This record gives sequence, C-alpha cells and structure tokens, in this order.
Amino acid sequence: MILGALAVLLFPSFATQLKILGDIFLRLIKTAVAPLVFLCVVVGVVSAGDFKRIGKVALIAMLCFEIVSSIALTFGLVVGKVLSIGYGMSTTTAAAGVKPPSGAGAPHSTLEFILNIFPDNFVGAFARGELLQVLVIALIFGAALLHLNESKRLPIERGLNAISDVFFEFIRLIIWVAPIGTFGAVAFAVGSSGLSIGSQIWL
Repeated sequence: MILGALAVLLFPSFATQLKILGDIFLRLIKTAVAPLVFLCVVVGVVSAGDFKRIGKVALIAMLCFEIVSSIALTFGLVVGKVLSIGYGMSTTTAAAGVKPPSGAGAPHSTLEFILNIFPDNFVGAFARGELLQVLVIALIFGAALLHLNESKRLPIERGLNAISDVFFEFIRLIIWVAPIGTFGAVAFAVGSSGLSIGSQIWL
C-alpha cells in the first residue's frame, strides 16, 4: 500500500495504469473460489457416507454461508459508520473525473431469492460465481455420488480429493502475489482520485 502511494508521487501518469495488477489478482482469486467450494462440499458429503446426514450437512452449510455473510456485512457497515470510511470520496472522485458505479437493480422478492438458489445451468453457476447455486450443485452431486456402488464411487472420490489439493495449492500460489495486486490497486486509486484519497485508504 505504501509503495503504491509512493508510485503516484514518483510516476503519477504511470501509476494510474497499474489498476490491471489489482484486477488480475481479483480475477485469479475468483476463478478458484467456486470450484473449491464445490470440491470441499462434495468431499464432505461423501465423507459423511450416509444419506440421512446429507440433509444435516446441507442445512449447516447454508446456515454457515448466511451467518458468515451477515457478520461480514454487519462488520463492514459498523466500521464504515464509526470511522466514516469513504466520507467525502464521492466529491473527490467526481472532481477527478471518476464515474461512480451504477446503482443496484430492483430488490428481489423472497420467492425470487429462493428460486435463484437453484441453478438452471451446471456450468453457468460456476461461470457467474453464484456460490449458493454452486453449493446446491455440490450437495446434489455428492448425494448422487453416494448413490453409486463402492467400486464406482471410490475412484471418483480419490480423484476429487486430488483435484481439491491442487486447488488449495492454486490458491496458495495466488496469495503470494497479493502484495502486487494491492500495490496496483492502491496506485490506481490514489493516482486517479488524487492524494486526498490517501487518508481514506489508510483507514
């Protein structure tokens, strides 16, 4: 973060072009999240080894997803309100010519939310990064895998375990370049919005 801000002071025009570093890092992380969730849940369901326990696993997985998401959102809102993070950024960015993000669409109803949990395309859920849909696919896939006889299930189970190990290693390698992604993101943010934005980033 510090080097990103310094890059603006030393090479202001070049610093604004470093956004690509942050974007590359985020894209790499996003490519691994959905497959990793799928693999972990499928392996967990198969490890349970009993159809009666799948419903319990599914319920716990859904609850954990919703609880952790709610905690993260609440924490972000509270910290943002208490520390006034982002206060005045709209004026600063507008003065710098940065366009604000487009507004969110109309809120979904409860029935639409429930319907959206269930995917209409196996590959599409992964491509769109719909984690709840990926979770549903993983639970059904794991149940289907349990339904196979042992001679067919064991090779697939071993293969899924091996692939999940590869994805964990994939994530580990990506994490090594996190400082580079942060450097590029901060350099772009400060360079495009002005040095007055720096105090907001440190907070």
